[in-house]
Amino acid sequence: MPARQTRHRRVGRAMRVIGLATCLAAFPAGISMAAGPATSPAPSPTADASDNPGPSPCPSPAPSAGVSLGPNPSAPTSPGPTSATGPIASIAAAPDSSAGLILAPSPSPDPCPSPIPRLGLGVGPSRLILDAVTRTGTFVVFNGGDAEEAITTSQFDFTWDADGQRIPTADVIPMGAAAWISVDPASFLLPPGATQNVTFTVAVPDGAAPGDHYAGIQVLGSLSDSAWATVKPQLHGQVVQSRVAFPVTVVARVPGEIHPRIIVPPFEPRSTGFILTMSGDYTFTPKITNAGNVAAVWMPVAGPSSSLEGMVPTLKLTSTGGLFASDQELFDGTTTAAGAVSLAALVVLPGATHTQQLTLTDAPLFGAYDYTYTLPASAADGRPVVTASGHFLIVNLQKVLLWIVLPLLLLLMLFGGTLVGRRYRRNQRRLSRNRRQYELDAVRREAFEQAERANAARLGGPR
Repeated sequence: MPARQTRHRRVGRAMRVIGLATCLAAFPAGISMAAGPATSPAPSPTADASDNPGPSPCPSPAPSAGVSLGPNPSAPTSPGPTSATGPIASIAAAPDSSAGLILAPSPSPDPCPSPIPRLGLGVGPSRLILDAVTRTGTFVVFNGGDAEEAITTSQFDFTWDADGQRIPTADVIPMGAAAWISVDPASFLLPPGATQNVTFTVAVPDGAAPGDHYAGIQVLGSLSDSAWATVKPQLHGQVVQSRVAFPVTVVARVPGEIHPRIIVPPFEPRSTGFILTMSGDYTFTPKITNAGNVAAVWMPVAGPSSSLEGMVPTLKLTSTGGLFASDQELFDGTTTAAGAVSLAALVVLPGATHTQQLTLTDAPLFGAYDYTYTLPASAADGRPVVTASGHFLIVNLQKVLLWIVLPLLLLLMLFGGTLVGRRYRRNQRRLSRNRRQYELDAVRREAFEQAERANAARLGGPR
């Protein structure tokens, strides 16, 4: 009997311990069954990821915000498995332990830093336009990251696709200047926090066609060999050594006869000049095509008599009628609440096409507009003012729905409810009249029957 009771007590203690552990495991985040580490997912690389990322090189311990289920230090327990942060709690208590497991604070190890160096490479300015005399220029490369970068440069020509997007090309193009450019230094090491001035020289060959020639200088940043040797063993193939590339556009002018020519194709919103907008906004997309041999540059320069039409391309909308329609002036830039205007420069190289995105916000309920799209002139290049004009009618379906359709529906609902109420009351009155008439007829029938019975009794009695 004593041995059986001892065995029953041990089984009972083990069942209580398992029940306690199961309840704690069902609690929300902050409670775990073990004090061992929990492996975190692999860190996201800040640069080009490889196709075969390896496992995470840095396991992060379990969070320290909650508590973990640990052994009672006052009770003897059998030795169990251990981890980097200490012994793992055992579910079953030792045969002679009296308290089993208790709640203990979980460890708070330092977070594991990412082995991938932070990237902070910058290049500026991104575009340099030289006049017909200047043949050199300088841009700056800055390393704001925390690893040494190996910088290399290369020159490339580019052209445009059907959508006006720039694409590099190895073909010889008429206005390409990649073969004319030399860079000094062409490659260098850039420690963290350092800045390097890079100078380029344009050697215009004899017989070059007059006008603006352009090319790109690619600035490629990679981890230096010493930084890569330190970082690579920790990454398990997660990133590659080459990290980021920046293009710098160079425009060089060859003196001679220039032909500035800007074309604005018709950009009627619709073939009928009728616009429907459901969101309340509408974006106009006028295209600027440079069919000349010099770059078209619109650089906003504020002055005492400066106007938007004289600095940057603008789309002026003049209201000719409508409901809550007002004049608008759309341009590339922003306007603060105080009325200050911030403008953006626009450069369209020879042969390129640029599509602007000019948005009319909060369109009126409906309105008729005359529009005039103006591209300012350039005295330096002899480029005249280019304009395009037209007319359109815009209907804001959002406001039509909110201001006309919904109120009409409410009025119809009220009117319909009134009609239904009137019919219901009329029916109720008719039913009430019919009920009273029925009751009156019943009373009359009863009186008539009583009179008939009285007459019959009188006539049938003794004489």
